[in-house]
Amino acid sequence: MKSEIRLSTISSLKNKAQKLNYQKYLKKVHINKLRAFADQTIEFDFPVTALIGPNGGGKTTVLSSCALLFKSVQPRNFFTKSPQFDKEM
Repeated sequence: MKSEIRLSTISSLKNKAQKLNYQKYLKKVHINKLRAFADQTIEFDFPVTALIGPNGGGKTTVLSSCALLFKSVQPRNFFTKSPQFDKEM
């Protein structure tokens, strides 16, 4: 089966990745004192990063932390209400 992605596109992506030359791409996020995270850095590998883990393992917390980069979005829109964590946020 032939790929639907052109070789020139694949070559261009490889070149960008080698030179770390892609427009808006989050390389890593540092999370400190949020839910189960304490002083941890999560790095994202280009071009694909998969967050996998058990329920309650922190996947949504990582994604929500990344979403906070958008200044126009309030944290309460990403983090659920919890009596344990609301005061920290």
